[in-house]
Amino acid sequence: MFSSITKVINIKLSLLPASRKNITNSNKTVKTNMNPFNDNLHLLKEIFGEKEVEKKETRLREIFEKTENKWKENTVELGFKKIKYLLICEAPPYSETGDPIYFYNQINSSFHTRIWKAVYPNIKKPSEKEDAFKMLVEKGFLLIDTTPFAMKYDSKHRKKSAYKEIIKNNIPYLINKLENNFEIDTNLKIAFGFKLNAKQFISVTNGKLKLKDLELNFNEHNIATDGSGFTNSNKPIHILSLN
Repeated sequence: MFSSITKVINIKLSLLPASRKNITNSNKTVKTNMNPFNDNLHLLKEIFGEKEVEKKETRLREIFEKTENKWKENTVELGFKKIKYLLICEAPPYSETGDPIYFYNQINSSFHTRIWKAVYPNIKKPSEKEDAFKMLVEKGFLLIDTTPFAMKYDSKHRKKSAYKEIIKNNIPYLINKLENNFEIDTNLKIAFGFKLNAKQFISVTNGKLKLKDLELNFNEHNIATDGSGFTNSNKPIHILSLN
């Protein structure tokens, strides 16, 4: 999520509101005991090789479990009720030791600064994490990842069929998290934080996602990246000000 990219380009983001339809949501039958980490580990080995994944498996599992807890702690447990702005990203970056580097685990990265300026362009980011996360909750801004594995992906990894399959398999888990914890605003706006990850997500969903009684429609205009393919710009991503 916090890849170091030197090329900085101002980006334009088009955010499409969800359209309300009278639909039967088949996702309501999603099981709550899914484990996307265990269920997709064999696919990760297809991407990176069995030896590398087995060497990192314990740490990868630790990152997944800790970041899932932090996501809940700094959204659901802070009283987050209704999603108005959804930023779909990939996964936390890999780290060997210590607390995972993650959006809902810290507020001091350049990525946080760009997101903060998008949500609160005229308000300084609080120095305390809890205060910052509470303000994001008040705006209805939520970030969620599409894969359970904090690996260091590059273009060749993201283009593999196994990577696409991980995203596809993780969608029921993602939907379950959103539907079970939040209300969905009828004018929900959606954006993607990483270009190749977004393209694979759009491909496997055919640009549609059903959440409760809403059908979200999106395409590559919802990808909030610069020429590098990452959300990496010194200009704010005006998620709240763009229609």
